[in-house]
Amino acid sequence: RINGMEGKYTQILIDSSPIVSAMTGVYGLEQIPTEMVDSIEIVKGGGSALYGGNAVAGVINVLTREPQENKTALKLRQESISGKPSADLGFHSSLVSKDLNTKAFLFAIYQKREPVDLNEDSFSELGAISNTSFGFNFYNHFPGIKGHLKLGFFRIFEERRGGDLFDKPPHEANTAEWIKTDQIGISSEWNQFFSV
Repeated sequence: RINGMEGKYTQILIDSSPIVSAMTGVYGLEQIPTEMVDSIEIVKGGGSALYGGNAVAGVINVLTREPQENKTALKLRQESISGKPSADLGFHSSLVSKDLNTKAFLFAIYQKREPVDLNEDSFSELGAISNTSFGFNFYNHFPGIKGHLKLGFFRIFEERRGGDLFDKPPHEANTAEWIKTDQIGISSEWNQFFSV
């Protein structure tokens, strides 16, 4: 909540671009590896509406960082919640050229969780999740012309479902919350620096 208003009135930006919609904003930030995050800016108030129609309460801007060293990590988390399996697999790699002018950050995430009914009332407290996300950020500095290029790509395919009767389609359940996201994002940015 910002200024007492619900999350749907807050615009979520990634590198100052409104990539995440109000609907996917609830879950969209889970797809960004924490290793990519440099800082988070929060702008409160209606003046932030310059960033988009969802920015009535304010803006949350997630700024990504350029990699500084060659590094690769693979993370696996497997757990059982009330007897139901849950698994997360994450990969990220940062690549940096010897002259530090070319850099890239690659990431991939896989997440799978069965619905969890903690109090055995036939309704899930934690919904089912199936998520596959991947992408990259590419950076290139051009010292000769004082320019900087940034390219980005991501793909999110996620399905979440809560409620009951998981053996049936969502529209046949007594109660269902069902969100299916299939999103592709491509971005490019050029910064030119001038000497005065």
